[in-house]
Amino acid sequence: MLDLVSVIITTYMRPAEIVFKAIDSVCRQTYPKIEIIVVDDSPPTYECRNHLKDAILKLWPSVKYIQHPFNKGACAARNTGLEAAQGVYVAFLDDDDEWLPEKIEKQLHGFTDADIALVYSGAIAYDESSGTESVCRTDFHAGHVYDALIYHNFIGSTSIPTIKKSALEEIVGFDIQMKSAQDYDVWLRLSQLYKFNYIEEPLVKYHIHGGERIS
Repeated sequence: MLDLVSVIITTYMRPAEIVFKAIDSVCRQTYPKIEIIVVDDSPPTYECRNHLKDAILKLWPSVKYIQHPFNKGACAARNTGLEAAQGVYVAFLDDDDEWLPEKIEKQLHGFTDADIALVYSGAIAYDESSGTESVCRTDFHAGHVYDALIYHNFIGSTSIPTIKKSALEEIVGFDIQMKSAQDYDVWLRLSQLYKFNYIEEPLVKYHIHGGERIS
């Protein structure tokens, strides 16, 4: 029996067509047992907020759509998604990033040990201004990685790994007091308790541009 994976897409003041691309990349996953949770952290003054909600639920009725009453920040939005998640595993996706079709399936193969809490992969950086792509990861570490991770965040953004939900709950999710490097903080706290693993090939397309980001 396959384990459920909860995919949490956090969005902030993003045009609908960009969010649609992120959702579509989840729907095209080769792993079949996925629930999608969209957490909208846009302020109520954002004129497209309700339009985005209506459009998403019309196209994907099974999506759990959660709208914050006011902007709470990236950490709170991810924690909201975590609280709503029913899966054994969770994977976060920023609203302007995309996954390659085998992202979830291949990362789940990396949970080869009961002590592994997080599996990450390579990623492709897509520069919106130039239209160029490049592989943006050069080093990988598996097992107890805290000593290596403390020097730099080789995991990358929240769009990259798949994580055991129980492990994230054990460390009480994302720290809402942090204004930046929220992902790195979570990776460090997880790595003090659990092993990590990786899939070396790039499975995420990370967009680089000057627009609004949840973080």
